[in-house]
Amino acid sequence: MATVKLPPRQKMINLMYIVLIAMLALNVDKHVLKAFHLMEKNFINSAESYDQKNQIQMARFASLLSKETTKTQPYYDAAVQAQ
Repeated sequence: MATVKLPPRQKMINLMYIVLIAMLALNVDKHVLKAFHLMEKNFINSAESYDQKNQIQMARFASLLSKETTKTQPYYDAAVQAQ
């Protein structure tokens, strides 16, 4: 952020916006909060699923590398770099 000195009026306006946002956050319905929690759980599950799929794919690359080194070496290197 910029290190510009703000005048007292602007500081007060910024503080009022923060207080307004905090007051609005306190009035959030429980159904909205449950929806956010459900989405967070789904994102975590999705990330774990993709991690497992990536590990399986890297294991397949490693097994192919031992069989056909010349063909798979550039792709394996790129996969390791991407990982």
